[in-house]
Amino acid sequence: MLTLSDREKDMLKAIINDDEIAETFVEILLEEIDSDDEKLATKGRNLARHLLENSGPDVLMDMCGWTVSALFKKVKERMCEK
Repeated sequence: MLTLSDREKDMLKAIINDDEIAETFVEILLEEIDSDDEKLATKGRNLARHLLENSGPDVLMDMCGWTVSALFKKVKERMCEK
């Protein structure tokens, strides 16, 4: 089971506290979910398992194949482009 580092918790707090960061985070999350090539049945089983275990970091990995840190890096890159 994945756990959040203090750095990742700080990243999530930044998402909570800033509308632009929150919007960019969701845009990237949806793009990554759409482009993930894992079979839907596998993704669904893993997602259900990790939801039952209350493991948010694993849920993100199941949905899009990326960690909180990797997604936040993409958020920062996209925001620098704006």
